[in-house]
Amino acid sequence: MIAFFKKLVLDFLPLPLKIYLLRRKGTVGSNVRIGSGSWIYSDDFVIGNNVSIGKNSKLISAKVRLGNDVMIAENVLIQAVKSLEIQDESQIGKNTTIGGGQTHESTLFIGKKVHVYQDCFLNTTLPLTIEDGVGIGGGTYIFTHGSWQNAYEGFPYGFGAVTIKKNAWLPWRVFVMPGVTIGEEATIGSNALVGKDIPPRSFAVGIPAKVIKQGNEYIKEMTLTDKVKLFKEIFERFSGHLNFFRKISSEIHSTESSVELITSDNRRYLFTLNSEGLPENTTLITEADIHRIPGNIFDLRGKVSRYEAHVYTDDLRDIMTNFGIRFDRQS
Repeated sequence: MIAFFKKLVLDFLPLPLKIYLLRRKGTVGSNVRIGSGSWIYSDDFVIGNNVSIGKNSKLISAKVRLGNDVMIAENVLIQAVKSLEIQDESQIGKNTTIGGGQTHESTLFIGKKVHVYQDCFLNTTLPLTIEDGVGIGGGTYIFTHGSWQNAYEGFPYGFGAVTIKKNAWLPWRVFVMPGVTIGEEATIGSNALVGKDIPPRSFAVGIPAKVIKQGNEYIKEMTLTDKVKLFKEIFERFSGHLNFFRKISSEIHSTESSVELITSDNRRYLFTLNSEGLPENTTLITEADIHRIPGNIFDLRGKVSRYEAHVYTDDLRDIMTNFGIRFDRQS
């Protein structure tokens, strides 16, 4: 009973007092926000800068590591007996449970820029590893242990660590069985049941999931014409966005090797692979070396960006994110 009331008090302390108490036990960065009803139950923890934990969320592990800019939504439970690590800029959606069937082998590792959407269940009976850049759609279930009926009477059971490699994508409502590895840049179709390893750069669908496309058959080899066509579509969406949300009109001009958008207040956005002679007041989208070009740059090859803070440019970055083009920010 005493432990229950102690837990209740800790959960609902005001934020400054929560941060004070946490800093007495571990390392807590700046601008950390922890919602009401939330707490970190660990004696060995490091919390980075700009971490946000929504209300009624719990993190439970002997060792906890949260990187910078980690976002954990409300009503989230994350549990892994041995260690729990979530690296920079990763997000966990609301109403997600990570845990279940805890053992001495229970660990969770989530890399950088991972997004786990809402209403997922990720089991950590054995180690669960999710590498950088992975997307896990809502309502997805991942298990490292599976059984119910009596194994002594011959019923099947399974134990096995699960690994999801870099930049894999599991759209909504995917079911992953114990012992599976999903390869780098693989995609799993919605409602699939994954019972065997999926090779890298492949597309698998169905129950059970089977690979239907792989390599260049699945991932297109982009020509300059393809790239120009893609950015024309991106700029068309950007133009519509500016007109609707910012009340700003714009014009789009394209050639065989470039696309340019010019706003009515004379801001210019140019996609080209030739970075020479950059016009003034232009944000360049290119594959050129960001360190050798002055001004505002989105470097598609290096997946980094350097630009002045401006609502239009931030809008464009968000729109490119909708096409899967994500950036690290460089000042």
